[in-house]
This record gives sequence, C-alpha cells and structure tokens, in this order.
Amino acid sequence: MIFKKILTHFLHNPDYFYSIDFRHLNQYSQNGSIIEFPKINFSEWTKWCDREYMNQIDRVGVYLLSHYQTNFCYKVEKIVKNIIYIGITGGKRYYKGEASLRNRLNAFDNVAFKGHKKGHSGAISYRNNFPTKKGNDLFVSIFPISTLDLVLQPLYLLYIERKSILEYAIKFGSPPICNSE
Repeated sequence: MIFKKILTHFLHNPDYFYSIDFRHLNQYSQNGSIIEFPKINFSEWTKWCDREYMNQIDRVGVYLLSHYQTNFCYKVEKIVKNIIYIGITGGKRYYKGEASLRNRLNAFDNVAFKGHKKGHSGAISYRNNFPTKKGNDLFVSIFPISTLDLVLQPLYLLYIERKSILEYAIKFGSPPICNSE
C-alpha cells in the first residue's frame, strides 16, 4: 500500500518531513494582499444524535468521528486513539453548494446506519468495521470555515484533513480505522 511506504519514509526520515516549514501557513501573500488562514480549532465532541444542533454545521469543513463510552473530555485538543475517521466536505458537491458539514454527516448516517449502499466511503468502512454499532457511542467534532475564497478554501480543507490523518498515522502507526487512504 502506497500510504505505508510514504509513512515508513517519514518515520525513518523525520528530518525530511519536519524540514518543510508549515508554521507560516497562517499568513500568505497573494498578489500583494495578506491572506489569513483560520486557526485549526475543532469544536467540542458532540454526540452523533445531537450533530444537527452544532454551531456552523451548514458550512464546509473537516470533521472527526470518534467512539467513546463514558468519561471523556469534550474539548478536542489533540489527535487521540479513539478517532476512527477524519473526513472533509468537498468533491463535486463543493462547487454545487451542497458540501456542508450537515450534508456530509447525513450522508455518513445514511450509509452507516440506514442501509444506503453508496454515498460515503468512510461510512461503508465504518459499517464493515463496526457492523453492530448504531451510533450510540459515536461522537463528532467539526472544523467549519467560510473565510477563504472559493479557490483556497477547498485546498486548505484538504490540507487540514491530510495533516490530521498524517499526525494520527505518525502517532499510532496507521490512519484511523475507517480512513482507507
């Protein structure tokens, strides 16, 4: 698998990865004007059944899914082992205006729990890995944004998603169980 080759390269050559300076991504000059990238700040964990009530759920963004039984910190401060999927709104739906976090999470729900056959590859993986789960211990955290233009916004979201998956893989040796790539 190509991901394992890349991960192995990064793990055995950490200076290569860390020589890339991502620290200054918060500001970037484009045509003489400064672009402020939003700080990566995920929402608190919210029960899956309460996701519709999350602030800014109608925006585009990146989301984390996690299993918790009891006694956990609602605040998302770091990548933790309980994360089972890291996803993004986007693709063809992004440019049609259909790429909200609400729509993407509902697509996950339809495939993972309501028997739809397609519409969310992460949910298919979830259903295969957790066939008896019904979402009772599933939590979601979102990172919504709306401050960038239509060219930079999807690229920034892709960066956040991939950065988060890479951080998880470096920390735990593989991507989250429901991330197939």
